[in-house]
Amino acid sequence: MKQIAIEAKKRETGKKAVNAVRNNGGIPCVVYGKGIEAFNISVNSLAFEKLLHAHGMNALFSLDTEDGSCVAMIAGVQRDPVARIIKHVDFHKVNLDAAVEVTVPVKLEGDCAGVRAGGILEQLMWEINIETLPMKVPDHIVIDVTNIGLGEELRVAGVQAPEGVTVKSPADDIVVTVLAPKAESEEESEGAAEPEVIKKGKEDKE
Repeated sequence: MKQIAIEAKKRETGKKAVNAVRNNGGIPCVVYGKGIEAFNISVNSLAFEKLLHAHGMNALFSLDTEDGSCVAMIAGVQRDPVARIIKHVDFHKVNLDAAVEVTVPVKLEGDCAGVRAGGILEQLMWEINIETLPMKVPDHIVIDVTNIGLGEELRVAGVQAPEGVTVKSPADDIVVTVLAPKAESEEESEGAAEPEVIKKGKEDKE
């Protein structure tokens, strides 16, 4: 994964300063990490949203400030619950030579044997935890479902990760399974029995 440069500006703390950043089209951020004192910056809202959309939450940012630059990953994003605009970002400074643990999406590929046999492919995990060097974080983990048969499943232990990537999710968790088609019930296959019609005749007059 390449480093993505974004201009950052040092900012003051306090409600008034934060509101000024937002009113000027910026996002207030904080940068922290091992061996450094946390510091406050702001980035342009439109530029950051564009990069986030293109590269995802695991993007490796080069935060360029007037005092220099540092490499960081997103640790958290706070959005407005209604407007969904980004209100604040936490960055975690990383060492390119030290492994990081992140969550990446799971992508299924292949023509599943169980589906060809009439089964239903059910994906139970959409993300998976991995550990690797920051520059080796993949966009996603590809899982080949070609050989998964009817009634079979693939657990985390069977996931083939790229070289240099270690899967950290529990080995026994099920990623995908192929369910047999639901058998029709006897009533559905034979048709529901017609309800008995009881006719009430006229009462005899005395």
